[in-house]
Amino acid sequence: MNCAIQIKQPTSVCGMNIPNITGGFGPNKKAMLVKHIADIHNKQLKHVNELINSNKHRFRENVDIIDVKQKKDFVVVLTDHNIFSKMQIAKANSIYLVSERGYAKLIKLFEDDKAWELYDNLLDEYFDFRDGQITQTSSQTTSPAEMILQLATQLVHHERKVKELDHRTAVTEQKVTHITKFLTETPTREKLYKQVLLYARHIGQRNINLAWGEVYSIVKSKYGLDIPARVERAKSKIQRDRIAEGKDPYALSTLEQKINGLDIVFQEKVENEVMEIVTGLISKVLRR
Repeated sequence: MNCAIQIKQPTSVCGMNIPNITGGFGPNKKAMLVKHIADIHNKQLKHVNELINSNKHRFRENVDIIDVKQKKDFVVVLTDHNIFSKMQIAKANSIYLVSERGYAKLIKLFEDDKAWELYDNLLDEYFDFRDGQITQTSSQTTSPAEMILQLATQLVHHERKVKELDHRTAVTEQKVTHITKFLTETPTREKLYKQVLLYARHIGQRNINLAWGEVYSIVKSKYGLDIPARVERAKSKIQRDRIAEGKDPYALSTLEQKINGLDIVFQEKVENEVMEIVTGLISKVLRR
């Protein structure tokens, strides 16, 4: 099927202004450039093009996808609308345009939950709209099989949204339970250590000492207690007492075992405050 591709006034899709493109796959059939799909899904265009090229056998030419770089007249239209520059077009191996059917196939290749959420939004805000109106298929021109297919598609979309909502609710409840547990329990050395270790994992930090450093910095800012400085002073006193006894100085590793930041936390009885700080840091990470 071959008909003229037209670009009309842009419309807002997922918070972005996207040009309305019709034709190519049939009279008045909506289509979208892969460039804009990549923008909406926050993916690099070159990576999406590579994904299409490696799965080209899944896409039917002129039904699912069209390489509009081969259509010289439309390439001019793309530059006239400032969608691509002449240099971008010259460097591009392909400039893909997909139908709603082609977009559905592309979504399956993305393989992430966010992609499916955006897929529903694009159907609602772009492919199902014609000049500002949701498309309504006349019962006189729709076969029973097509009506069943439309109903099945709507049910699948609805079920997916319900499952996503249930998942988000369960995750939120789990986060609240976790935070509440650590805020209400009496902190111990082991619990504090595990909580800081959990925070380090959440921020992708393998070195737990860096996570402790962030916690101690907040303690100093809020309560004026410089825990690292107190640790160093304690180590110096232990070493001086050792030497005064006429013994060899402790090795650094031995000193690390004799005094650390947790010792100072419990000596100064600020374990509750430190637990609150760590739990607050984890809560911020979970809300991102």
